[in-house]
Amino acid sequence: RSPSRGLGDVYKRQATGRAFGAIGPLCALSLALRSFAARLAETFGAPLIGAAPSAAASGGVGSGPAAPPLVIALLRCAERADASADASLGALLQRAAETVAIPPTDLACPAAMLNALEGTIEVLRAIERADATPRERAARACAIADRAVGALCHTLDATGVAERRAPAPAAALTDAERIVFGLNCASALAGALADVAMAANAATPAAPDVGACAAACAPHVARLRTDVARLCDALVEAETGALFERCGLTHKLAALQTARERPELRLAAIPSLEPAAMAALMRTVYAMLYGATAGSAGASLTPSCDRVVDGALRQLATKRVCRTVALAHRSLHEAISEPRNGYVDAEPRVALHSPAQVETLLDCGDAGS
Repeated sequence: RSPSRGLGDVYKRQATGRAFGAIGPLCALSLALRSFAARLAETFGAPLIGAAPSAAASGGVGSGPAAPPLVIALLRCAERADASADASLGALLQRAAETVAIPPTDLACPAAMLNALEGTIEVLRAIERADATPRERAARACAIADRAVGALCHTLDATGVAERRAPAPAAALTDAERIVFGLNCASALAGALADVAMAANAATPAAPDVGACAAACAPHVARLRTDVARLCDALVEAETGALFERCGLTHKLAALQTARERPELRLAAIPSLEPAAMAALMRTVYAMLYGATAGSAGASLTPSCDRVVDGALRQLATKRVCRTVALAHRSLHEAISEPRNGYVDAEPRVALHSPAQVETLLDCGDAGS
């Protein structure tokens, strides 16, 4: 990250914070006005919790006296505050969506998306401090979270990262890059929301009721974690497939599987599985494995996994790819070592390394478990 880009992100974050800063107070004001109007109306014998000004003026649904003019005025002010907050939130989310539509070159979660989420969290915290009942605060917080986080998640879907659709400009990304971008975004959003949800569960004497943020964030944390798991699976599949293609394992494994379904055939007699072809394949595989583990330039086994920002997810995806590679090598080694397959004379030249050696090399000794 260059100093100029870092400074630009700071300015954008400050601007976004100021823009979102007006939404929270408006939501809190609306809640306080509605709560006060409801208590006032109840004092006059016309309980109107949640009623619109038009309903309050006519006595609401059913029988009962019309609300006093002050109650109607309070509700109208609350409606205007809600309308202003909703319009501002919609404009900010639209701006974030337009920025996110162009993934950054490092495939990290865009600053615009994180800034929008941080702004939303500040709005939720303002709602949590509002002078209203816990039910009123929770309802408003959930509505804001559903709209904001839902819009951000929809933006990810629209870029094609979740379902591998590819509208412009995301069409410039490969399938693996779209998966990595989606994984980076989903994990960043889930982490930020999870932190808020955990902090919101800790009540203090100064804030005995802090459940609104937790209630608003919890379902979105669960959804995003599901997306993270799904995208991690997709990344492992794509990375493994690309690796097998690079070293020529894909077709050999398919031919080997087909041959195994016909045990009467000698593998060494099948075209593409003859000893010379298998020896060439295994030399390529070993060269790739040892080159990558030795740190040769451009020799990473998992170039897409390397671009995952979250360290734990990156390690998990890499480990799963390595285990799949080790299992494929074990399958080939067992086929070559089986005398009836016809590789007895060529085995020392074909199977140069044992499954245990490869598992140790790839640091996945439990690959066979």
